[in-house]
Amino acid sequence: MVRKLLYLILLFPLLTGCENDLTYDGRTKIIYEGKLVDQEGNPLANIPVSIYVTKRGYFYSAGSDRDLISYATSDANGHYKMVFPQPENEDNISLLINRPTPKRQPDSTYSTTEIYNLKSENVSDYKLVFETTSLYKVENSVQLAIGYPVGNPAIVKLNLLGMVKDNIIDYNISYPRDESDYHNLRYSVDVAKNQMLIIEYQLEDGTTGQREVEIGDSPLHYIIEL
Repeated sequence: MVRKLLYLILLFPLLTGCENDLTYDGRTKIIYEGKLVDQEGNPLANIPVSIYVTKRGYFYSAGSDRDLISYATSDANGHYKMVFPQPENEDNISLLINRPTPKRQPDSTYSTTEIYNLKSENVSDYKLVFETTSLYKVENSVQLAIGYPVGNPAIVKLNLLGMVKDNIIDYNISYPRDESDYHNLRYSVDVAKNQMLIIEYQLEDGTTGQREVEIGDSPLHYIIEL
């Protein structure tokens, strides 16, 4: 008993020191909403959607503080809506689509999407309405290999706008990048067959650009030409 009590006394400072630095304005509520459809444009119901707020990095950053502040499930029309208190000192807000929530597991037959680098200035009249997000059945995937140009200025941020198996989209790709953005430079991804994919990028000098890539039924190696 004495040994157990001593263990708890030693452990207490560690437990009380692990505080989350994120703060919120409980009087101000923010709304995120959007719609999910399949590859044919049909509404997708019962897909879990969630919002994470992080400080000191992004959703996947080691050592970051992270709060799950709201989650929902898409309705029969594919619509989702979440209301949450306005963060006051966040570094990043992420919208996760078809990822696990406390109430529902993802539908593993469909692709997933994370939209990160969401900022307070993206909200208008306390609301942010996202463009319709298309998910596809991952059994209909083909591999896309991406080649990057050699030399300067280098590509430092990348978005794939379209149907991607495990997509990660920087909502504010024109913002200056930091080291945590490098996780979004991908070299080989699974994407939906028979679609027009848009590659959106930011160069080291801050300029941005786009390229259209036609995806067919066969694997593709695409080199980004600047």
